Amino acid sequence: MGSDLTVHVIAPPASNPSVEPWIRAYRTAAIAPADIIDVDGGLRVTSVPRTVVDLSRFLSVRDLRSVVDQAIAGKGTTPAEIMRVVEPLLTPRRRWARTVGELVAQRPAGGAP
Repeated sequence: MGSDLTVHVIAPPASNPSVEPWIRAYRTAAIAPADIIDVDGGLRVTSVPRTVVDLSRFLSVRDLRSVVDQAIAGKGTTPAEIMRVVEPLLTPRRRWARTVGELVAQRPAGGAP
C-alpha cells in the first residue's frame, strides 16, 4: 500500500475483483502462472520478481533501484528471474518495464552494491 492508501492489485482482463474505492485493479493477461503464489487462507500474491516489476510503475528510479537491490541481496530473487518477468512486457507503451530491465542490467555482479 502506497502513500495514497490504495491497495493495488493485478486481475485478469474483464474481471471486477472489488468495488471498494481503496482498491485499484490493473487488468492484464500478461502474467505467468509461476508469478502467482497461493498463501494461507486462499490469498494469492505475486512472486518477488513480479512484484519488483510491478512496482516499477509507481516508484522513482532511485527508489526502484533500492527495491531491486533489496530483492536480490535479500535472496528473494535473482537478476535472471526479474528479467524473465520483464522480457515479455517490453513494449513501447510499457516504459516502466524497460526501466526495471535497465536497472537490472546496470547492476554490478555479485552481492549487494
